Amino acid sequence: MTRCFQAALLAAFLLPVYPALAQSQFPPLPPPPRPADMQRFASETCGSQTARIVIEINNLDTRMNLTAQQKTLFERWKAVKLNAAKSIDCTPPPMGPDMLVDAVKYEEKMLRQRHEEVKAELPSLQALVVSLNPRQKAILASYRLTPHRIPHGDETRNASAPPFPPLP
Repeated sequence: MTRCFQAALLAAFLLPVYPALAQSQFPPLPPPPRPADMQRFASETCGSQTARIVIEINNLDTRMNLTAQQKTLFERWKAVKLNAAKSIDCTPPPMGPDMLVDAVKYEEKMLRQRHEEVKAELPSLQALVVSLNPRQKAILASYRLTPHRIPHGDETRNASAPPFPPLP
């Protein structure tokens, strides 16, 4: 086929469709969520997140096969971790263009709270880690127990890495 024929053929098929494509409208955006819906979602998320952390810590306790001395250190760390999980602020962040400054203040408040939780956790975690053997450290490292972050899918892991590090 010659180029002129190809261009004519293409124009014959596209010209009748082009006006319809040019005039199509995108569907309207959904309305923003209501504050009551946001509060309900935040409460549900907080509750399930706290329950997930309790389950993961209990599974961790079972998998690590701790000695009596390690068990005491683990219980100390567990108490701090569970206290942090239960103290999560479940209020939803302010939303909307008029709430920009309030949203940044909310973020600052959440970061300060997380900072305080990490400061409280660090001494008990350091004592626990010093007492663990390499196998137990690998098990502890495989759990990402961060109360303010719920990983979605595999975004926190390297895609080529196994789900948990191999045990020695």
